[in-house]
Amino acid sequence: MGGAVPVPGPVRALLLPVLAAGLCAAQYEQYSVRGFPAAALEPLQGAYARALAQYADAQWAESAQGLEASLRLHRLLRDSEAHCHRRCAGEPPAGWGDPAEEPRAERDPAWEWEREMRLFGRLLLRAGCLRACKRELPVFQLRYPPAQTLRDFQRRQPYQYLHYALFKCKVDCETELTPNVGGYFVEKFVATMYHYLQFAYYKLNDVQDAVRSVSSYMLFDPGDTVMQQNLVYYRFHRERWRLREEDFEPRPEAVRYHNQTAAQKKMLEFARQFLQADDEMEVDGGEGPEAPDLPSDSEFEGEGDYEEGFFAEWWQEPKTKGDKDDQGS
Repeated sequence: MGGAVPVPGPVRALLLPVLAAGLCAAQYEQYSVRGFPAAALEPLQGAYARALAQYADAQWAESAQGLEASLRLHRLLRDSEAHCHRRCAGEPPAGWGDPAEEPRAERDPAWEWEREMRLFGRLLLRAGCLRACKRELPVFQLRYPPAQTLRDFQRRQPYQYLHYALFKCKVDCETELTPNVGGYFVEKFVATMYHYLQFAYYKLNDVQDAVRSVSSYMLFDPGDTVMQQNLVYYRFHRERWRLREEDFEPRPEAVRYHNQTAAQKKMLEFARQFLQADDEMEVDGGEGPEAPDLPSDSEFEGEGDYEEGFFAEWWQEPKTKGDKDDQGS
């Protein structure tokens, strides 16, 4: 292992996006809800719809990048919601204590009225705190995703599409790797490399390694008539070159790679059938008038619906989530 091995141009072109993706992903590992990269900030709905459109068009690399961006945006939204809930979950100001803990006068209407007012006041304070907190965070200045999109993320549906897209780009790597050698595009790259190895070993009078290279080639292209004839030739002269039966076995790394790719293709076909395009993959990416489909706290924290429901029942208003200003923003 004397020096660095030069990486061929086509291979380098395939590796660069992978390395770049790893470097870019690092900036999202540690971030604050106020410090998310501005260039990557966009409505979750639009990013997710674009990624699914690319997925449907078999643009695997672009779809994988878009799905990863969507997952980061959803994480930002979830973390921002949690941040505001933690911020507004503190003790109420003096005089706004929990009325349930105070002594209760038997059948005292005045006490019941005061208890309701204190409870209602605490809910108002918390609602105001949440609203003020969300005004400070960048993600809440964007259009809020509809409930169906949030349900997709709760069911981890984007991860399934992402796994398929990445698995598809990996399985198709050899197909897309067609380097230009001497003015000719090399197809069936892996098999062709074993053909070159066989020829080189034969010229070096290393017949054993030449035979193993032929057997390795046959793993990837068993119907090649030329290599079939070469194999027959080596078998016919096996005594001349003192070849043993084990010399006709493929090289170990060829067997491993063949078995891996065969298993990946089977898994890919299974995933394709499981994730075939259906109505669930369709996401409305339109930018028309925004529907009053605002979030419930249960989308993220599992708390808060009681308070919002209390407002609705107390005022006998329609049970909408959020306030009117938020619905129109």
